[in-house]
Amino acid sequence: MDDSKKPIMVGVIIACLVGAGLITYVTRGGSDDLEELRGETQFMLCRNPQCKAEFNMDLAAYLEKISELQTGLQTPGVPCEKCSKNSAYAAAKCEKCSLVFEKGAAGIDKMSDTCPKCGFSAMLSKRAKPQAQ
Repeated sequence: MDDSKKPIMVGVIIACLVGAGLITYVTRGGSDDLEELRGETQFMLCRNPQCKAEFNMDLAAYLEKISELQTGLQTPGVPCEKCSKNSAYAAAKCEKCSLVFEKGAAGIDKMSDTCPKCGFSAMLSKRAKPQAQ
């Protein structure tokens, strides 16, 4: 490459990187996305064997807490409202029998929201209903 074109190429590369950074910053989203989730319920279940509390948490607050506590690939436990230990995890509540359970508790061959007590799955139920046209 001609030495006189090197500064132009470096300028083009820098402009592309700045453009990519701006696009990422503008389209990335952030706390505004969480605002849409405020008021949504996240069921929680404490894994502490001495506690085993069931409680509800604001979904946006849960996601903020997870983001704050995240250090690795696994989703961390958040403080339980009863025992205060970081042993509360996201759970599901069966629409049929009201059991609160950890997602996936029915086994790997079932939908993650399948109730381990009665076998109901809201996802499967919605799929089974014919779509209105």
